[in-house]
Amino acid sequence: MFQDSRSVERDVKLTADVCVVGGGAAGITLATAFAKSGINTCVIEAGGMGIDVGTQALYRGRVTGGTLAHNYLVTSRLRQFGGTTNHWGGHTLPINAHVFGHRPGVPGGEWPFPKSELDPYYERAAVFLGAKKPYQIDASESADTSFLKVTNYPIEHLRVGQVYRETLEQAASVRVLLFGNVVEFETARDGGRLRAVRVATLGGNRFSVSARVFVLATGAIENARLLLQPSRTSPRGIGNEHDLVGRYFMEHLYLLPGLAVRTSGKWPRFTALAPGLQARHQLSDVGLHLRDPPQKPDELSRAMLSAARVLDGFARKPDLYRAVLYGEVLPNRNNRVQLATERDELGQLRCDLRFEISDVDWRNLQETQRVAAGIVGERGWGRLRLVETPSPFGIGNHHMGTTRMNPNPRLGVVDGWCRVHSLSNLFIAGSSVFPSTGLANPTFTLVALAYRLADHLIQGIQQRAFNST
Repeated sequence: MFQDSRSVERDVKLTADVCVVGGGAAGITLATAFAKSGINTCVIEAGGMGIDVGTQALYRGRVTGGTLAHNYLVTSRLRQFGGTTNHWGGHTLPINAHVFGHRPGVPGGEWPFPKSELDPYYERAAVFLGAKKPYQIDASESADTSFLKVTNYPIEHLRVGQVYRETLEQAASVRVLLFGNVVEFETARDGGRLRAVRVATLGGNRFSVSARVFVLATGAIENARLLLQPSRTSPRGIGNEHDLVGRYFMEHLYLLPGLAVRTSGKWPRFTALAPGLQARHQLSDVGLHLRDPPQKPDELSRAMLSAARVLDGFARKPDLYRAVLYGEVLPNRNNRVQLATERDELGQLRCDLRFEISDVDWRNLQETQRVAAGIVGERGWGRLRLVETPSPFGIGNHHMGTTRMNPNPRLGVVDGWCRVHSLSNLFIAGSSVFPSTGLANPTFTLVALAYRLADHLIQGIQQRAFNST
């Protein structure tokens, strides 16, 4: 069922087996999985079913580093049920297998498990997201030693909150609290487990939710901001014993415009350098996407088409595309979410996000296009115009990192099961746990991770592995 937090009895203490903080893609995935198992679940969502101006304004904060727009914190997120799936593009692809392992060009980017661990959950994620074709485990495998096949699982512009609203309304074991903002984590006296979360509304109502297990699923930026908030029981925040919460914030970078003339249908529209080439050149995971051309070709475009006819001996008009490089930035501990000095309407410290693109990130993009251009030309697929300057560029609006996974608590905030190292019953869902990102948009993977976490928690709850409150 759904309930407005503004109408909850003041100072009441609600209880559940699992408390999920956040009603976006990860939180809704968890809630639907728990509903099928009949687990008593409370989902706390800060927004409503649509945009509320006052609620959205809670996202305001400070952005530094010279890369992101000043209003990035507000425009790239939606504080409502369904989260940013209410305005996402719906591109759905898994992270490439080699990204999970050691990569010479991406120090510290290893995941604590291989991609094969996620494959069965990618299958479930494809169904959850309404992909138009089933997930194929070996879809990206190729005998090509130069290019890696990039497999997209197209979906309609799915609004997760709209699609699964009725499911959760009818679930007897699930309560979704709208317009509820978690403002404090209450830990046990020894600090080793979470006892309750305190919830506040903009109208002044306050209450608490206690549970056996808690899952934080509010997005990479908000997950870190909430953990960093000082409280009566945790003045330095929680999970931050080694100064890692908020660090390693990552985004996807797009470099454009480039131009490509395709003279052979063998040149795929989506591609990336093969893992061996990436390792040889110490590159991160960067893809090349041939997008539809501008409707009115400029002088340079016409010159490229003319040159292609001469060089390749084509009498017919070759295909002209916009060539877009897209991919990951390296994990950088200085790209981080911190707390600003200004407080919001709920009395919490706002976000201070620092993010900048390093020279190595630019080098990865430019070297990728240079290597790709050489291979494309050698194979007679066409011509690729090299972009000599690092601008203009675009940002994916994909928030990742900040509570990264690592079995070593000195290197990660959560372990391989997404449990905060220093707390026995607090888990984190979403792309904030990514140690590295690859070129893939994060939603497919974060839903797969949420299913994996749901199975782990369901088993633990059924076996009474978590202490009761």
